[in-house]
Amino acid sequence: MKLSLTLLASYIALTNGAAITVTKTVVVMTQYVTSTVSGTPYTISSELVSTESAVPVPSGIVVESTITAPATLTTSTTSSGPSSSATSSLSSFEAEILKEHNIKRALHGVGDLTWNSTLAKYAAQYADEADFCKVQKLIHSNGTYGENLAAGYVGGAAPVDAWYDEISLYSYSKPGFSEATGHFTQLIWKSTTNLGCAMIACDNIWRQYTICEYSSAGNVINQFEKNVLPLVS
Repeated sequence: MKLSLTLLASYIALTNGAAITVTKTVVVMTQYVTSTVSGTPYTISSELVSTESAVPVPSGIVVESTITAPATLTTSTTSSGPSSSATSSLSSFEAEILKEHNIKRALHGVGDLTWNSTLAKYAAQYADEADFCKVQKLIHSNGTYGENLAAGYVGGAAPVDAWYDEISLYSYSKPGFSEATGHFTQLIWKSTTNLGCAMIACDNIWRQYTICEYSSAGNVINQFEKNVLPLVS
């Protein structure tokens, strides 16, 4: 039996996406987990000190994260976002996962994502420090980027296909965030322009852990209608 697990973190800005800055405030970020083994969704949460916009939610199980996201994005001379890389320098995994993202996005008439070395480095660093293969859990980095995680899907295309399959649960007549569709909505989020991913191959039942980071982050409250577009005819 193939076992697969996907995990979603959503950083949702308040007041039509406007930033609300808090200082030395403990913010609880909820992480939504669905096991395809049991089909039962459940939630975990973690506490962190943050100066970023976030939606406070009821506390739950506290999980640990050892990585700190960069306070600011590294920029290149030609871009206002994190530094970008030419696709010719990508590994086969990186090229495949970028291609699959853009195939899915094209189905909805939104622009291609650009591979981003800052995001990829962040994903790889977190993958290494989180030691997913050993702990056999998916725990979010609680960073400043959009983030999708998956386990049990091998290669670059399979994780993206699994995230995209959530389209069947998304209601375009009632646009908004749902625990069941957050991977999908981040994947095709129109205003997201940069992508960086990493993976770890494991010798246990999960086989591969995949981490993708997105900038600008999707799943912003009150912005779904203009960023999660239907399939083009």
